[in-house]
Order: sequence, then C-alpha cells, then structure tokens
Amino acid sequence: MVMKISTSDAWEAAYMLLEGANLDEIEGMQTNGRIICRMILSGENITKLQLTYLNGEAKAGVLGLRSMLGQVNAWIYAAKKKFKSQLQQQAQGGEE
Repeated sequence: MVMKISTSDAWEAAYMLLEGANLDEIEGMQTNGRIICRMILSGENITKLQLTYLNGEAKAGVLGLRSMLGQVNAWIYAAKKKFKSQLQQQAQGGEE
C-alpha cells in the first residue's frame, strides 16, 4: 500500500527520494510571516523511511545526498518564487 507523508525538511525529502520515494507535490505557504514549502512524498515504505530519518538512523551516500539536496532546494526555490508571485498578484487584485 502506498502511503504519503508531509515534510518541510529538505534533508528529509532528499533522503527519502534517494531511497525511492516519489515527490507528489510541493507547495509554498505563509507561516508566521515567512514563506515555507511543504512537500508531499509517497512510497510503499515511506513511514518506515520517515521513522528511520527521525530516529537518526538514516544512512546515505554523501555524493548522492548532496546532489539530491541540490535538486530539492531548486524545487523549493521555484515553489517559493511561485507562491510569492501569487501573493503579489492577490495583493494587486485587491487594490483595484
């Protein structure tokens, strides 16, 4: 059975993606005046991977993790930029 989890931790997402998880969705949101990104990941063993990560037992190759983290950060940057643009459009729409 395919399960889903949500995280805003880029390292956690990179680890899970390296272990075969899928990135289903990434969205920006405003929290306490800051824009953060929430990533929805899925996979057959996603909850086990999350527990492994949260318990500090995750192991990954350094180069693969570094590369995947770079990709995740690029996705986060794009999602934040899109969300910020949407906020600006809403603000401009409200002024007219």
